[in-house]
Amino acid sequence: MLRRRTDESGFTLIELVVTVAILGFVVVALTGVVFGYLRTSNETSTRLNESTDQQFISAYWQQDVSSLGMHGAPAGGSVPNSQGVYMGSAPGCAPALGSPIVMFTWNDYQNAPTANATLAWSTATQNYATYYTKSVTNANGSSQTQLWRKRCGGLSSDIVVARYLTAQPTVTCADSGGASTSCTGSGPFPATVSLNISVQDRSQVVHSNTGYSNLTITAERRQG
Repeated sequence: MLRRRTDESGFTLIELVVTVAILGFVVVALTGVVFGYLRTSNETSTRLNESTDQQFISAYWQQDVSSLGMHGAPAGGSVPNSQGVYMGSAPGCAPALGSPIVMFTWNDYQNAPTANATLAWSTATQNYATYYTKSVTNANGSSQTQLWRKRCGGLSSDIVVARYLTAQPTVTCADSGGASTSCTGSGPFPATVSLNISVQDRSQVVHSNTGYSNLTITAERRQG
């Protein structure tokens, strides 16, 4: 006749209750850590996206404003003789879709052997850079404004330079003394061109507010 071994071990009800209680505390603590990590990760990703927008816009804006100005035969290549800024229009470089904000134009001096600087400028390649916006909807249903740059002329491209704008950008110009002036004026040409933007990544919910509000990017005209 078989008899149960007297040393057979097992868990008592009290031990099970204590174990379950301890596991509950551990799970709560781990859940807080996981949610904290995800929240911090989202904020870091969001701030990185917003910073990237600001850096991309700055790089292209500085480049285009520095170059703008159309030289021609009457000026002999000394100074720009026609306006290089078009507000809200894009003659010669209109985007297929979207709303144009500003277009910059400039031409490249020809390096072909010639003693005639006037001829070199008059046959120079004309370049255009149009900044325009598109409205998009994120995966979470929030609305964002994207800023695009369309390049025409010697080189052609159409790229997005900012994905997370929250409002339509505005463009302002100033003279050499810092006073506000017309961007399309020619007597004199504007010395600086500024872009005002507001950037915030709304594609994911974050714990705290992020982004740049009313950020102004100013570039100086180099020609003329």
